[in-house]
Amino acid sequence: MACDIRIAKKNAGRTGLAEVNLASFRYGRHATSTRLVGKARAIDLAATGRMIAFEEALEFGLINDVFEGEDFFDQVLDYARQFVAPNKPSKAVGLIKRAIRPDSRGASGKVSPLSASCWRRRLLVQMLAEGLSAYKDKRVAKFEGK
Repeated sequence: MACDIRIAKKNAGRTGLAEVNLASFRYGRHATSTRLVGKARAIDLAATGRMIAFEEALEFGLINDVFEGEDFFDQVLDYARQFVAPNKPSKAVGLIKRAIRPDSRGASGKVSPLSASCWRRRLLVQMLAEGLSAYKDKRVAKFEGK
């Protein structure tokens, strides 16, 4: 659940918060699930230890997509390629993920202060010089993935 994007293979398993079945508790996992699915649903999954099919996890927001077929790994790679050069500036994608993510100091779920958010945005704009120049020059951007 700590991954930025979670993809599963259709009919390949189940997921959930089953730690209660082992009389265990992992705060980070539960805090993350709360941000993903909301408090009530996270409590339900954690307190019952119920495992759910990937399709239900998709509906809940625990995973982003469910891919079908024998070529699952190829589908995942095709999906991932859209985030890197030459399709997208991989550095910008990384900075966007960092800007969107909650404060990296812990699993509190609190959003970073506005000043930190503004600082990240300025840094992101500075790092995207090629994309902005290409737009201004009316040409296709050439991302190198550096």
